[in-house]
Amino acid sequence: MKLQTSVILSLASLTLLAIVSSVTGGDDFGERFEWTPEVPGFSFIGEETFFCGGESRRVKIYSHRSTGLEFVLVPGGTFKMGSPSWDGESDEFPSHPVTVKPFLLCRTECTQDAWDRIGGDDNRSFEGGSLPIEGVSWKACADWCHRAGLRLPTEAEWEYSCRAGTRSKYSFGNTDEDLDPYAWHRDNSNGSPHAVGQKRPNALGLHDMHGNVWELCSDRAHENYRNAPADGSSWESGTNTKRVKRGGSFLSHDPEYCRSANRGQGSFDRGSNYAGFRPALSIDSGDMKPYPAKLDVHIERGQDVSDERR
Repeated sequence: MKLQTSVILSLASLTLLAIVSSVTGGDDFGERFEWTPEVPGFSFIGEETFFCGGESRRVKIYSHRSTGLEFVLVPGGTFKMGSPSWDGESDEFPSHPVTVKPFLLCRTECTQDAWDRIGGDDNRSFEGGSLPIEGVSWKACADWCHRAGLRLPTEAEWEYSCRAGTRSKYSFGNTDEDLDPYAWHRDNSNGSPHAVGQKRPNALGLHDMHGNVWELCSDRAHENYRNAPADGSSWESGTNTKRVKRGGSFLSHDPEYCRSANRGQGSFDRGSNYAGFRPALSIDSGDMKPYPAKLDVHIERGQDVSDERR
């Protein structure tokens, strides 16, 4: 691939690169980068194409050297966050456009192995290196991310990545009966979390965005989306000490809790055995430069306790 002057485009220009309309809702979800950015602390693995919910995405995959976790490069774009007025919970309104910048997001929830590589405070109830870490407070997750050179995703980034261009109830469609191949929830989990990455991924190659453990985000919790940021940033205004969690868990008795738009609340300083997190990383345009072309290869492989929502 011929490198052109696009390698020096600003991050704002990259956000608008190759924007396409989603076939399921009209959102502007950015296509993959036409070149491969080099990201400090990460090794580029290759590219892979994923299909889900009527969407097809070819994504770039990286390995985080310190933790061994795999990340995907999420392209920037604009999407409609929340639920339409005739569907969803009151805290999912009003539905509003949000523009998200490119960033890296872990393909799975943070595992116990990865957590232990960095170390941190936890009160896990289940043991297993490939299980998602749980029993961790928002404060402990944020501290772990900081020491690993990562961060928690914003709520907007989480929903944008979960939807991956869709506007349906789930990343795969609207039917509750189709949830099992994509999520661990109360009816199929046998009351415990499962090893990450066993369920089908969404169109960005992200596993367990529905179910397994709730995923803490950086934002403070709010009762609705009135005055929410439109730039994908973390919503830090207000006095609520609780933090947003998304995705549902292995204890979710109602599939509704696993919806792409569903919102929960987690404690700042107390963990629960059904909540964990999925790390992210901002992409700084000043640090971005292309990988050598010889490394741009294609992967050949198959495919909080006070909250009542579990």
